[in-house]
Amino acid sequence: MAWEWKNAGSSLSVEWLRKYPAGGLPPPDESTVRGKSFVEITETCVRRIHASNGGLGIPNAFLYWHWAMVGLFLSGFLGVFFLTTPVEVPGRDFPWLTLVQKLIIWFGVWESLGLGAIHGPLAGQMKPPFIDWWYRFTPGTLKYNAPFMPFLPHFRNLLDVLVEGPLTYGLALRCLCAPTLTAELIQPLALCGIYELFFDYGQHLSSYGTQNLHCLICMCFSEAEGQVVGMQLFLVWFYVCSGWCKIGPWFKYLNISNLMTAKFMVGRAWSSTFRRLAFHDAEASVPDFRLTRAAALFSVACALGEVAGPLLCLSNSKSVVWLGIFFICCMHLYIVATLVIDVFSWNVADAIWCTVLFGVLRTGLDWGAISSMSPWLAGWLLLHVAYVIYGHFVPDQVTYVLAHRHAAGNFCQGVLLIRKTAAWKLGKLKAHSSNVPTAAESWAEEWFGFYSLFAYLWSWNLPSKMLLPIVEDLLSTDNLEEIMLLNSVPFFEGIMGHLRFDGLSSLKLVSLLGQVCDFEEGECRLAWVGAFPSFPAQLFGTPTASWKVVDSKVGVLKEGTFDTKSLEDPEYRRPSDCHCLRGLLRERRCEDSYRPPLLLTSAFQAGAIKTGWINDTPKFRR
Repeated sequence: MAWEWKNAGSSLSVEWLRKYPAGGLPPPDESTVRGKSFVEITETCVRRIHASNGGLGIPNAFLYWHWAMVGLFLSGFLGVFFLTTPVEVPGRDFPWLTLVQKLIIWFGVWESLGLGAIHGPLAGQMKPPFIDWWYRFTPGTLKYNAPFMPFLPHFRNLLDVLVEGPLTYGLALRCLCAPTLTAELIQPLALCGIYELFFDYGQHLSSYGTQNLHCLICMCFSEAEGQVVGMQLFLVWFYVCSGWCKIGPWFKYLNISNLMTAKFMVGRAWSSTFRRLAFHDAEASVPDFRLTRAAALFSVACALGEVAGPLLCLSNSKSVVWLGIFFICCMHLYIVATLVIDVFSWNVADAIWCTVLFGVLRTGLDWGAISSMSPWLAGWLLLHVAYVIYGHFVPDQVTYVLAHRHAAGNFCQGVLLIRKTAAWKLGKLKAHSSNVPTAAESWAEEWFGFYSLFAYLWSWNLPSKMLLPIVEDLLSTDNLEEIMLLNSVPFFEGIMGHLRFDGLSSLKLVSLLGQVCDFEEGECRLAWVGAFPSFPAQLFGTPTASWKVVDSKVGVLKEGTFDTKSLEDPEYRRPSDCHCLRGLLRERRCEDSYRPPLLLTSAFQAGAIKTGWINDTPKFRR
């Protein structure tokens, strides 16, 4: 068979990890799910995940791979740093600032290659375990446009490939090899990051430009113009937002689920004790998966600790600042120890540069440098602050990772329902061969491909509790055996080159998918739930979020709202109780179908200016 570019890197398979199944568990027994309804199957899977000897059943070898990647990340960086940076210069201290600068650049390259978050066996990527580089070098692949740039074509062109591939990697290598970094060296690399923000928003998310770009912008200015204090202010704001968004009724779900499925909390003597403290009665014959007050109070304390760490770093007292650094490092260690999504390199890198910036370069925030900060840098940071605040209050408009609403248990999520008779149309996608899904042929494939994650999200993410009855309602008129179910977030991650677990993009991309694959009405539908506004929205009433059902051909079929009170109804104790939310599914129904925005033609990609954007709006009736 002739070699094809879409198979590039496939020989770098890590399937050999499956030869070491220690710590893993098979799916729930097939006899417990066959012939059952969607809700009944989900409940069986949720019970398995909550069991004291259950969990997700991830083999230890998979985790070892990801922890080893952290070692590779650090050893690779230290090798590059000490080979290129003079560290024993008479009369000069150790170049701590250069270390931070190069670490930020190294981390950005690491993520843009696909070596960091959402790669490898934990993300189901085995052949090869990382593929982001492939999308950066491949014109014609789909891309996710920024909400403020919706009129752009949805395909990568040659300019995208040039800027995001050779230019980005070449300029980053140039910076990493330089003995010292000046603003002039950083500026071209920062411009590439700005290009991604405006012209390939998905890659901006993929490379953690939501954090790295702002640090690069600060590095475009000299120390006298506020480089260091700019990075300090950004990181304080970044951490405070990440803790602030967790103060609400949602974080306890993510926090407790992370602990519940951590390797040291499954199959141990204390596993059942923990579950009795955290859940009303998760292991009863008729289970009650509601969280206890103890679980809620513990999670609030964790969120407050995350907010307290960066705030303590605003001080100039050595003991206070190092207490803040201690809180920050403990938070990162906690995440690495419990989370089943690989954000390990990110957390290790963050802990290092926070320690250096606030504890080594100087003690705490450099308040005196704020007055001499460049007005251009101050303006960039203030504009970012305003946009982030908007994203906390209007989460359906701003991607969670850009608003720094990290790991709050309050994510947009979706499920794609594709008729198996039309599943072959997914082959029309221009994507890496390892990422185009096919219909499951066995229960094991269904478990690993859909149900394990869907059931976990029901426990882990508060809005996902609303997603269950929406999917059930859609399946009420279909035979479950005739439908291919896909969690929309990892699906679009795979075919777009990673979107950093952003579910908001699913709502915008489903019509694009329909047009590329030429789905007919009813062949591809999206059940979608939005996120709740962050604290202090709950001080002004019960937070609400939106939900939608979207057909990839005709657009929105049905939509409505739900609130936190409904999801925490005492009657909603387990998945089979989701009937108590069915009343929320009758709020609004689409009356007239509409055409979603047309794709810009291939002629546009070749250089011709030709658009077909349509702004039709669906009409609704109560």
